[in-house]
Amino acid sequence: IGEGTVSYVKYAVERGDPAQDPYLDVILDAVGVDKVASGMGETPIADHIGGRGMSTFTSGAVCIAPAASNALLSLYRAGRTDEAAELAAPFLEFERHRAELGGTSVLHDSMGIADIAECGPLTPLVSNLDDDARKSLAPVIERLLAAESAVRDRKIAV
Repeated sequence: IGEGTVSYVKYAVERGDPAQDPYLDVILDAVGVDKVASGMGETPIADHIGGRGMSTFTSGAVCIAPAASNALLSLYRAGRTDEAAELAAPFLEFERHRAELGGTSVLHDSMGIADIAECGPLTPLVSNLDDDARKSLAPVIERLLAAESAVRDRKIAV
């Protein structure tokens, strides 16, 4: 980073409790919070963005709810953690489904469930969701889309 060869680090080591992560502490001390992105979706960002002050995060759900995802980042950056936690709820539910059913399959098939785009069959060794999984995911997608609408309609002030 000091030489300009690396401009950003994506940190994606899952922990049971993101607040207890000495490895991340060492990285942040060496690199700086402004050069590290939380790389595991919304699950650890209450700590990573809200607590540690990391600059940004990666997200799968941003494909479904981009304005709400950006609002979530803004709320945590502004220290509005109660509002951020409320907005984060559908994102965290989406992440739980990804962890349970498969991150790639859920994100891929969610695009069709959300009426954004039918992405077709997945490549070998990865499968699309079965009908039961798609049905269980539909209300989760509806809540993400509702959060997106609330932000876009300015029902959630950022």
